[in-house]
Amino acid sequence: MADLTEGMESGRFPIGDPDLMLAATGGAVLGLLNHLDTHPDVDAGQCADDLAVAMLRMCGLGDAQARAVVARPLPEAAPA
Repeated sequence: MADLTEGMESGRFPIGDPDLMLAATGGAVLGLLNHLDTHPDVDAGQCADDLAVAMLRMCGLGDAQARAVVARPLPEAAPA
């Protein structure tokens, strides 16, 4: 939710209802997990990248911008 709110406040994500977008994102992730479970032969990394691009586009980014964001290295995880 923090990322969606930050994106909205910066003007990068012109979405109306962050709660709805969070629900849509969660549903998409569950769908991806189901797809990977039922299709173990697919490239999970590529599927995750494709979904990330689609979700960023749904939040309002253009295709090229979404692909550029997804191509960036993942940030380091915060220590537990």
